[in-house]
Amino acid sequence: MGEAAIQNVNNVFVCCAAAAADEAYAGAAAVVEALGESALLWPGCWYLQTSLSATEVRAKISPVVDESRALMVVDATNREAAWRNIGPEAAELIRESWHNGSLGSSRQRMPLPEIPRDKSGAG
Repeated sequence: MGEAAIQNVNNVFVCCAAAAADEAYAGAAAVVEALGESALLWPGCWYLQTSLSATEVRAKISPVVDESRALMVVDATNREAAWRNIGPEAAELIRESWHNGSLGSSRQRMPLPEIPRDKSGAG
């Protein structure tokens, strides 16, 4: 792969609130797989290498995911994000903090859910 081709590849994370057994999940998976090299991280969340922007990826996936479901697309290469239905507090926090790298002193941090540890000690 040439240098020009490498520069056009974006590292994108796509997460949609869809159960692994439903139609929205199957539709989203098919679209993600068609957009470039991808890897399923967990049900409803993929890593994708594509030439598309976060907004373009969201536009491609949105028609196959019910409008009431949350959808988040992050282009880690270009520090861009596109979403829908993530909740007003989260959307506001992202808009205010995305490019300045700080939550700011006037904002209270949103609590993070507790993540269960792998009992084998591997994670």
